[in-house]
Amino acid sequence: MTPYELGEQAYHNGLSCAPVLDPALVAMLDPQIGNNVKLYKQWIRGWDIANLGKSCPHVPERSSAWYVQDTLCIGCCDCGEVLAGGA
Repeated sequence: MTPYELGEQAYHNGLSCAPVLDPALVAMLDPQIGNNVKLYKQWIRGWDIANLGKSCPHVPERSSAWYVQDTLCIGCCDCGEVLAGGA
């Protein structure tokens, strides 16, 4: 499973949005400090999108996330679908 899929699964299993509490993700981590940022971001994106109940058919790596004040926004770079936080 990818980190994104693990994040989705974690949401559906009732885990909080804390990647370090997911044993499946922790097993994938590189012990070298700084090498896991991409994995954490993918996991969190999977959890967030599952939490919102939205998705699109494109790969999660082709999405972009940003904040507007305190609101997390996520959009697909391929189809333009707003998956979180905006109209």
